[in-house]
Amino acid sequence: MTNELFGVVERAEAMLEGATAVLTPAGAEALRRQLPAAWQQHYAFVVDLVLGTRKARDLGKACEGFLYTTVMAEQATHPRIARWHAAPFQGCNYVVEACTGAGVDAAALAAVAKRVVTFEANALHATVAEANLQRAGCSNVTVVSGGVPSVDWEKAVAMADGLWADPSRRTQGGRRTRQAAEYNPPLDVLLEGLAPDAVAGVKVGPADVVGASIETTMDSTWVGFRGEARERTLWRNANGRGGQRIYLADADVEWEVPLLKEVPTTRQAVGGDVIVEPHNAIIASGHVGAWFAEAGFDVIDVRIGYGIATADPGASPWYQRWVICEVESGIDRKRIQHTIGRLGWGSETVIKKRGVDIDPMELHRRLRFSQGGPAGAVLLARTDAGRCTIYAQRPA
Repeated sequence: MTNELFGVVERAEAMLEGATAVLTPAGAEALRRQLPAAWQQHYAFVVDLVLGTRKARDLGKACEGFLYTTVMAEQATHPRIARWHAAPFQGCNYVVEACTGAGVDAAALAAVAKRVVTFEANALHATVAEANLQRAGCSNVTVVSGGVPSVDWEKAVAMADGLWADPSRRTQGGRRTRQAAEYNPPLDVLLEGLAPDAVAGVKVGPADVVGASIETTMDSTWVGFRGEARERTLWRNANGRGGQRIYLADADVEWEVPLLKEVPTTRQAVGGDVIVEPHNAIIASGHVGAWFAEAGFDVIDVRIGYGIATADPGASPWYQRWVICEVESGIDRKRIQHTIGRLGWGSETVIKKRGVDIDPMELHRRLRFSQGGPAGAVLLARTDAGRCTIYAQRPA
């Protein structure tokens, strides 16, 4: 099955070389006729695998040699983050996984645990995952085509000394939910029947509501990657993952949130200061103030994510920074237009906001920029004294 599936997809990919995600009826029929007879009725699925695997590559998330549907490509874990997920399960005898997807996490778990049993409710996804894992040589992984909870799931959990889950964060109707109680399967269902001393890890949305009982019984790490807050991972009995942490996977750096949280100093920004914007993973965690205080930055308002330094702190994966050129009280489009015209800034100038109800993209469209001018940053923010507009540029 594995070689046959990969062979059919490779053949379809060659046929679709240069094609877009939308096939004409005639093009779809031509493709269908060129597939092996046993696969002709599944041509739409084969096309989805071709386009999904392309998408995974374009997103920089593809695991070498794996196939993806378009849904898998959107939801898949980056292989580097998957290896980080798997690390606490080192030496486990029996790890059970809910929601296999393309099998990226299962492959990472297979490299550190003796046996992995993974459950996937979507039968087609289970077929693809099984093929991916077989091709990757993961002989210690069993893919179960079935949902959670189920009798087989309950039996597996009862034997497990490790559990990993990446539940769907959509309701039965397909709506994105930020409530863990509405996940599929719900968060509390995943942990039922698991031994108290078993290692458990669950991937959730970075800003999702998981409930008071989970907050008080599981540790949390917010994971950042390439400037984004990718996920929050909940841990239980995971050595080295205790408390609340921020982890930047692409830089492989970590910050543990201090138990005693200092309050940063609030002051007005002035020309020559350096504005510091922390990584989105820090912002998503809600621990911005503690991070600013520990890093030694002042803030323009404790409620928003802009810090201030009197001198350039240097480059860091933890933040972006801009040197302030000017600061204006209030936010007014005509004044912004006048100032960026006087500064000669070009269309690569970015508009950013914190704590104000303004659409940066809409404002950018309404402004006129100097052709070929340097890029600047217009930062719109609120402070204790009211709203302000900050004009800044990247350090030289």
